[in-house]
Amino acid sequence: MKNTIILIAMILSFNLSAQIKEYVGSEEISNVKQATVFIAGLNKSSDGSYFVNYLNLKYRHITDIKTFVIGDRETVIQFKNTMLDMLKNDTKEKNIELEGKVFEFKKKGKNIYTTIFENGNSSVMRYVNEKFINKIFPENL
Repeated sequence: MKNTIILIAMILSFNLSAQIKEYVGSEEISNVKQATVFIAGLNKSSDGSYFVNYLNLKYRHITDIKTFVIGDRETVIQFKNTMLDMLKNDTKEKNIELEGKVFEFKKKGKNIYTTIFENGNSSVMRYVNEKFINKIFPENL
């Protein structure tokens, strides 16, 4: 019985750690959690490019952390401003292509719902509002 419990614990810990990719030499810029659950974070790699890790909400019962590369600092600012402009100008929908992925932004109330498409697959970021956008993409990159 004791060996079975240890085996199950080892399998579970392996599965949880296998879902998260570590970027060597990266610097965490921001990290947003809701309660204790990771939602999203902005990071800067050693080569100067920025990337976002986010919780894929496409699935309800598994933890799926996805990553997309934004590019340099100017592209991060453009990405941030695209979303903020949608909220400010009451734009209902906008699609952009970035680093081989298509981002579909849909405004619902004071939030933006983001679906990310790549190679026929899709993932979903949580609804984001102005406060969340400013937290993920801070002014002092």
